[in-house]
Amino acid sequence: MPERIFTNEAVASATPSIQPSAAAGTPDSVTRNAGSSGTIISDETSVRNDTQPRRTTVFGSPVRLRGGESPGMALVSTTAFILKLDPLSEKDLVVALLTKDHGVVRAAVRGARGKSKRAAALQLLTEVSLTYFRKEGADLARVDGLEIVKSAYDLAVAADAAMLLPYVAESALTFVPESELGGDVYRLVRHVLDALEAGVPAPLATRYFETWLLRFAGVLDEEEVAEPARGVLASMRRFPLLALAKKPPPAGALESLEDLLREARRSFLGHELKSYRFLQSLG
Repeated sequence: MPERIFTNEAVASATPSIQPSAAAGTPDSVTRNAGSSGTIISDETSVRNDTQPRRTTVFGSPVRLRGGESPGMALVSTTAFILKLDPLSEKDLVVALLTKDHGVVRAAVRGARGKSKRAAALQLLTEVSLTYFRKEGADLARVDGLEIVKSAYDLAVAADAAMLLPYVAESALTFVPESELGGDVYRLVRHVLDALEAGVPAPLATRYFETWLLRFAGVLDEEEVAEPARGVLASMRRFPLLALAKKPPPAGALESLEDLLREARRSFLGHELKSYRFLQSLG
């Protein structure tokens, strides 16, 4: 079973990685940025055939269905990070979401292409509150309501952080199975994004993210790791990013850790992530 971030209780109580705050996006208490709300996405023919709701939500509450809706579908309300966007039709998109409660989910979003409020909400690693319908056996869910919880715009326009966003998103999409629990990775992504916004150096945040992602995936063998990478791994078990940044590891130690993580990732996947190659090309 994957380890949780920050096993030290004193550290866990001070970091959003274990107990996310409302700003980090809990389904029951969502803090929304002023002026950043999205819009409700209504039922339309282009995406409704395979994605209609059932009479009971995943929490057991009855759902009042509109005329013509059929039973046997699931209605889910959660928060999620935007991981990837792909065209579905002239006006619609397929979005890959890292949800807080249900791992990676792929869903159709009507009217999300072009210049619209819906399109503005679907930015890489923006955190959103949403409701989606899923028909049993369907390849895609259908997003019904969507609203921004916390935008990633400020990071997207910051030179160092902007290069990391595609890498974080692709990594999460690769290592979190669809429709399986991904709460640990969800909290990890929120923690890393918050740390970057607080000024934590991008190289340290990247190694921290990689380390915990591979730990959660069970593919990082730490038994035979030599110094100086071993010392950095031990520190990452004890401290959140903001604490690590106050006394960061030497550059040589982070480079040694990067080599270790890259080898573990490549051995598991059999290839390298495209976004990582892009990072390397930029130096």
